Amino acid sequence: MYRWLLVGLLMWLALPAQADSLDSVKLPVADSSQSALQDALRQGLDTLIVRITGQSQIDGLPGVNEARKDPSRWVSSYHYERSDRLAARYDLAGLTRFLEVRGAPIWSMPRPSAVIWLVDQGSGQGQLVTRDGEDLSALQAAAQRRGLPLVYPQWDEQDQKALALADIRGRFDDRIADASRRYQADLTVAAVLYPGNQVRARWRVLQGDRSLEQGQSRGANTDQAIAAMVDDISNALAKRYSVRTGNTEDRSELVVQHVAGLAAWQAVQSYLEDMTGMRQVQLYQVDGQQYTFRLDYAASDSQLRRQLDLLPQLRVCQAPSTGPVEASATQADAGGAGSQAPAATVQAAPLLSYCWQP
Repeated sequence: MYRWLLVGLLMWLALPAQADSLDSVKLPVADSSQSALQDALRQGLDTLIVRITGQSQIDGLPGVNEARKDPSRWVSSYHYERSDRLAARYDLAGLTRFLEVRGAPIWSMPRPSAVIWLVDQGSGQGQLVTRDGEDLSALQAAAQRRGLPLVYPQWDEQDQKALALADIRGRFDDRIADASRRYQADLTVAAVLYPGNQVRARWRVLQGDRSLEQGQSRGANTDQAIAAMVDDISNALAKRYSVRTGNTEDRSELVVQHVAGLAAWQAVQSYLEDMTGMRQVQLYQVDGQQYTFRLDYAASDSQLRRQLDLLPQLRVCQAPSTGPVEASATQADAGGAGSQAPAATVQAAPLLSYCWQP
């Protein structure tokens, strides 16, 4: 039942953009006393719940108070890195299952990676935050805290030929999209930090050259503005991609066209089975290069579409022509003779249509 969850977790943990494993937290401790240890483990548990649910405010979410009753239940191991810092590892899969079955939202796995083009405007022409930039540590820490998989550009000669800082500030999305293809991330974040009494971070999340989310975040200094920006981006993406499982008898039909060969079919099938919230994938019909799947998905069709849109090889395309299915029913009358009832229209399963583009 939880195959999709376990596979997704393994893929998630393997993402190179994250400094540490998603199940690990480094925590400050006042001393080596038992009470300080329990306080730290409780704080670490809350961090894991924030990562799993994608919610910055977790009080009141289903299952959270119950999970908090015994934080040590979820701890796989811990050790002191220094006298004032504890490293703890948690049972991420077990905690995710616990929250999922109690109805908490689960930020979908595997999560979309995002290459981030962040300009720190400062007092001059501005500079890009890169893998060697001075603002990188604040960005990495905030992304790790929220479980947001970011890809950091090299900003080498190839990048600088493809993209100028003015393109990021000026929202030239076609140029940003062209430069981002090199990093093969699912999404792109374009953001600018502006100085002032409060540092402002204006940001947008793009898929290709299409804007998905945008906002403005503030902080007393650069580090706080970066942390606020990562929180706001994470909240927006979690709202878009989270799955809150529930009981539903509806099944969606997915038609994938241009599936040429066994390898393509296996790739589509594997991706569908590994999606968060996917209970069952059934290959229902094959007509040449057109494959029809019946999907038992735990959330809404709109959430399913957002998940499908993350796969670069799938593109929305025109659905094959279909019509309502006519069905007839025979009823017995009071005298026992059968009579033909009027034809009834059976509601077809919700139809999703995509084209495979390897």
